[in-house]
Amino acid sequence: MVLNHRNLFIAACGVSLSIAACGSSGSDKPAVDGSTPTVDAAPQGAHHGYVINQISIPLDMAQATSYGLDLGAEKSNAPDGTVDNALQTVLNLVQVAAPDTSLQATISGAITDGTIILLADLIATAFDNAAAAGLSIKLGATPTPMPCNAADDCGHHLDGTGTFTIADSSPPNATVTGSITSGTFNGGPGNLSLQLAIGDTPISLNLLGARVKATEISESGLTAVVGGGVVPQALIDAVAPILPPLLAPILADACPAAGGTPPTCGCAEPAATIMGVLNTGSPANCEITADEIKSSAALKILLRADVCSQPTCTQPDLFSLGIKVTAVKASFPGLQ
Repeated sequence: MVLNHRNLFIAACGVSLSIAACGSSGSDKPAVDGSTPTVDAAPQGAHHGYVINQISIPLDMAQATSYGLDLGAEKSNAPDGTVDNALQTVLNLVQVAAPDTSLQATISGAITDGTIILLADLIATAFDNAAAAGLSIKLGATPTPMPCNAADDCGHHLDGTGTFTIADSSPPNATVTGSITSGTFNGGPGNLSLQLAIGDTPISLNLLGARVKATEISESGLTAVVGGGVVPQALIDAVAPILPPLLAPILADACPAAGGTPPTCGCAEPAATIMGVLNTGSPANCEITADEIKSSAALKILLRADVCSQPTCTQPDLFSLGIKVTAVKASFPGLQ
């Protein structure tokens, strides 16, 4: 994602929210501490390799529904017939606060130029019906062909013939388990390890109660929706150290050099909104620090939990999110 011309994009390593999946699925009781639930049935069949060629994030309500899954309710992780995807609300606010941003374009560009390489391994006896199937995602490296011949000529590794290696930084292999019925794979709930990239800095989060729905499955590609929840404070704590230097140029351009009065400090938009939400220190000043981000009451409200991680909860404990990915055929080690 881009925030006023600075990269703030999601990368992934699981069926990825821009995504890294390194958890497993099968139990209805994914733990908030990130431990791996018990797998009910080991996947059976051949390995089919893919590279993700598009990640779509929800920027409006229609996309939130299309890119989300039913993760449960506020007091139970049992499906309740409602799609859960609070990520859309946050992304929409970013677009409103900084209308020059292009969140989707940045993610798409990062995939096309090879900044993000996500490899998927589907294990199944057939693409139409398979009682015990599995899907794992890995971070990829060393693409052949190279992604770009020129700055405006990229995406060659996504032509369906690409070969890759698995990056040294890829999480240990893990598989989201489920079944394929009438051409649709449903896996989860389980835990996935989610990697985000903000600017040039990766952060890791636990995606809990994760579910995956894959369609249009064939030897040449697939489409999938990935949904799950993160502990709100864990998300805030992960991004807090990274945001201040990324926000500094925005604030410098839009705020007076001195003499501003909190909370907005005389800044023009979108800096005024950013300052009002994150400038929470005492005594009040016109600087944003990692500690202020961690303690921001407004940010806690924005990222408040809306779904439950357990069979029963007294109150919701996870912030829901969902994305859509497509993938094309690829080759990499471990598919035999």
